[in-house]
Amino acid sequence: MKKFIRFFICILVLSMTIGVCFEMQSFAAADFPRKAITLIVPWNPGGANDVAARALQPIFKEKSGVDLVIKNVPGGGSAVGITEAIMSKNDGYTLGFATSSFISLAAQDIVKVDLNTLENICMVMEDPIAVVCKTGKYGSLDDLVKDMKARPGEVICAISGTNNPAHVFTVLFGQAVGTELLIISQHSGARCVTDILGGHADISISNYGDFVSQIQAGEMKVLGVMTQERLKMLPEVPTVIESGYNVFAKGVLRQFSFVMGPSNLDVSVKDRLVKLFSESVADERFQSFAKERSFSASGLSGEELNKAIGSTYDAMKIAAAEIFTK
Repeated sequence: MKKFIRFFICILVLSMTIGVCFEMQSFAAADFPRKAITLIVPWNPGGANDVAARALQPIFKEKSGVDLVIKNVPGGGSAVGITEAIMSKNDGYTLGFATSSFISLAAQDIVKVDLNTLENICMVMEDPIAVVCKTGKYGSLDDLVKDMKARPGEVICAISGTNNPAHVFTVLFGQAVGTELLIISQHSGARCVTDILGGHADISISNYGDFVSQIQAGEMKVLGVMTQERLKMLPEVPTVIESGYNVFAKGVLRQFSFVMGPSNLDVSVKDRLVKLFSESVADERFQSFAKERSFSASGLSGEELNKAIGSTYDAMKIAAAEIFTK
């Protein structure tokens, strides 16, 4: 009898302990966030991703009650910053602002990470890759192609990072034209702007958002976009593929940015983050910003976001295997 009573007491104490733990966990999740959240942007300040992240700051604070602190950690084509986010404590207070560039690095095993283990929160922006030049340099994409054929391997193209969708598109565009571009890689889109305006590069193939201010100011011109259809925001600009250059020969690549976190976030914490970021992206102020900067802000989350990441990973794996391993 005494043994039974002791056993019963042990079970009761264990049940109470488990109950308290669940209650504390639920309370912690319900009370989340209680302090500032750090969002690691793996690029230098001034690029499209950095600007978009900073545009979210006041909106996120209004909806969450805490600051969204932007921490720029450039290097390795976004690998350094996102690796820091992945290795951070999985309490929801340190997140990463990942892009298709990081997906590309994972697809090529340059970064050893299983994307399926990470916590994808919300797509913030989808920024098309564009072919741009300084105003007056080329009147059209055909003018660029003529120059490429006249000076094979000498037309200089600045890109942001390497082994990413922009790099793949640059190589595929050269293959479609029948000659190579002379590629110079920079650490950010802002540096590509400097190269173009300073006359150090003939063109750049990178995120349109990196150049939108200069384009709106009339300093730079869009010659074509690396999309399957013309963009609603740039209806007069032809796609590279409609101009006769199939840059999707290895698969359909997309350039987008999304908030992600380390593995094994508490489900309630993740749900709260999804809600806060999705509402911030959907806010009319951020949507107006997106329209001004000419990118789409869908706020995709859940399986739709996972599908976009997976399809981009697959396409990049095929393209990179043929382009970068020769």
